[in-house]
Amino acid sequence: METTALDSGLIQICKIIDETKPGGKPKEKLTPYLKCYFGERSISYSRQYMAAGANQKIDFVARILNLGTRPKIGDYVILSFYDGQENENGDQFRLDNVQPLTDDDGNKVFDLTLSRLEKFYEILE
Repeated sequence: METTALDSGLIQICKIIDETKPGGKPKEKLTPYLKCYFGERSISYSRQYMAAGANQKIDFVARILNLGTRPKIGDYVILSFYDGQENENGDQFRLDNVQPLTDDDGNKVFDLTLSRLEKFYEILE
């Protein structure tokens, strides 16, 4: 089996962790649970049309190998080391859709539909 070209950058899929101390100011941080390389996918007109009908916006579609951990809709994503990166520590997105597929090389992959966050979270390493 050939290797799928996933050389666009690094993706970290994260959960939100609440680090608020009792009586303190709310403090949520991102904690990565999956790190791997991704391939950037083009956003098709049909995908854009469906998102517009649901009053959503698609900012990015990334493809990752299925390594046995399925990302969950509603989780958060940090993309880094890719063309178009806007923030030094990576760009943050919300994961809006996870589509399991088999690519042309026979590899099991996930296509992840992402929308850019307006609020940035601190990252817990």
